[in-house]
Amino acid sequence: MTYALLFDFDGVLVDSTPAYRAAWSEWARTYRANEAFIWADAHGRRPDDIIRRVAPRVDFSEALLTFDLLLSAAIPGRVTPLPGALALLRQLQDGEWAVVTSGRRRHVPAMLEHARLPSPAVLICGDDVTAGKPDPECFFRAAERLKVPASRCIVIEDAPGGITAARAAVMTTVAVATTHRFDELSGADSIFTSLNDASGYLLAAVRDRGDPSTDLPGQI
Repeated sequence: MTYALLFDFDGVLVDSTPAYRAAWSEWARTYRANEAFIWADAHGRRPDDIIRRVAPRVDFSEALLTFDLLLSAAIPGRVTPLPGALALLRQLQDGEWAVVTSGRRRHVPAMLEHARLPSPAVLICGDDVTAGKPDPECFFRAAERLKVPASRCIVIEDAPGGITAARAAVMTTVAVATTHRFDELSGADSIFTSLNDASGYLLAAVRDRGDPSTDLPGQI
């Protein structure tokens, strides 16, 4: 039985931070929110959960719609592929990979297009689940859609919340240190400096159909 790769999106496949920073900065001005408070725990979190945390008294539906409009406007020119993403995805077939993100479904296709990355056959977004990361629901859903047992999934993450979710799903976890320090990613089974560095290991796990837990490259 083969292994499947479950990729987080922001910080793993694409650098979308400039787009999110532009959107959240304007959103914070609009709602008189503390932008630093937003970013204190934003990586890997759903916009829904961020809004509820930083502005619990605003009209939630209106605030989320405002964020959606701001992010849609911020995407062009502010989303780029991360090193190794395109080369790796081009070598994978449908059924071997999925994107599992806290981002909203209305934005991910546009980001993929601007980053010129292939679209996954299986895409699980933050608004597809009842609880966002660090809850493991999103990873279970991806495994179900791919028809692969959780024990045969390798999650690629850049944020502690995503690593916690993957470990709760009892999946092998590979971290890339693109947005967090190595010590913040210590919960992962293995840590690489980038997806480019992790590609050889990930392709071997998919193609060789072995047990990746017996051949982990370790934390570097």
